[in-house]
Amino acid sequence: MWGRRKPVVLAAAVVVVVALGVVVIGRLDGGDAPSGFDVAWQNPMPGKATGDSAPVVVGDALVLADADALTALDVATGGVRWTVPTMAEQYCGSAASADAVYLNLRVESEAGRPCRTLVRIGPDGRETWRSRIEGALPERQSPDGRTLWETPAAIGARPDGVIIVTGRMITAFSAAGGPPKWTHLIPANDWGDSEYGRGCRFVDAAIGVDAIATRIGCAEPAFAASENSAVLELRAVEDGAVRHRGPVTSIRDHALLHASGAGVVTTGWSATGARLAFFDAQLRQTAVYPHSVPPSAGTASLEEHRPRGPRQPDVEISGDLLIALGANRRPVAVRISTGQVEWRADDGVDAGCGGLVWDGALLTCGPEKSLSAYDLATGDLESGGIEVDGVTGTVDELTSSFTWNRMIRVGDRVVALDDKALVGLERA
Repeated sequence: MWGRRKPVVLAAAVVVVVALGVVVIGRLDGGDAPSGFDVAWQNPMPGKATGDSAPVVVGDALVLADADALTALDVATGGVRWTVPTMAEQYCGSAASADAVYLNLRVESEAGRPCRTLVRIGPDGRETWRSRIEGALPERQSPDGRTLWETPAAIGARPDGVIIVTGRMITAFSAAGGPPKWTHLIPANDWGDSEYGRGCRFVDAAIGVDAIATRIGCAEPAFAASENSAVLELRAVEDGAVRHRGPVTSIRDHALLHASGAGVVTTGWSATGARLAFFDAQLRQTAVYPHSVPPSAGTASLEEHRPRGPRQPDVEISGDLLIALGANRRPVAVRISTGQVEWRADDGVDAGCGGLVWDGALLTCGPEKSLSAYDLATGDLESGGIEVDGVTGTVDELTSSFTWNRMIRVGDRVVALDDKALVGLERA
């Protein structure tokens, strides 16, 4: 048991510093890159969605969420397949599996209360079920004494259901609906005291295939001197129990990005710039990779290109390999379990606005919406000039920028996003 308000060292950290760019990761499959793409359609962003929206793939549709609705698009035509309005039910978060979208909502009858409603939407846009989340939901006091309800720390979809981390509890629901499969609580007595301190809650979380990473912060922490501190833990996906306890991290300067049994990755922003931090399976910090490098290295500052959010929605990780690229950067592969650089590309355009994996190749987006392809196993440049035919628009027309924000693969097609539009690409 920790003593009250005594800072303790929970894990040693060996830090390796290497300069990287903003992260874009792809899936690892194996095969050859396309020689070119044709533009099949171009549409404005639906509803209130923007280029910073976080589209997800459900079945063979692309689904976008905004404050007003959930919208599914046909990737072959760009047409709207279905829309689920959420205006009357305040949107608090979502997650997607291969065949469903899970929404965390605050319905009208719960106005002024926490986000207690969990809804499953099937691939046809129909509501499959909704459940009420009971228990220790998140709240905090405003300076004037009002109770403020916070949104969930994380919600993650899995093939067998969904896991939601909120307040001081982790709850798992089955894909079939019904009561929770299990709930894990930060234990506390009637005065709010726990082994972590007083007034503790999950400040953020990452839900992986075989593990859950959480960070617990407290109003009066027992593990640190500052309430801006949070302790990192790796938990079992079967019941939420703690497997390993790691170091104390800054709430403001870290946010969980990825969790697996092999390791954990955080992202964040500090006085030295944006960065990634890697932790092994025992939560020992193994590497830190800044997102920016000194101007003398000949690269642009990323001050205007901060990460889009604590769990950048365009990030995907496959197995133990993370493929990263960023503005004025060539791709770099990092092994999650060790934090070691697997390879670093020597050739290609020094600009990255998005990326995805097409079989065995990493496709990256460069200036003028051009594409390059790198071998995933070695980082060798396969092609620096993959053509995209049919892109139109200027700053004042449909598409707004010279490059895309991100690209998403759906089957044999790609959907690219910029600040104003969605562009459907098909293999030439």
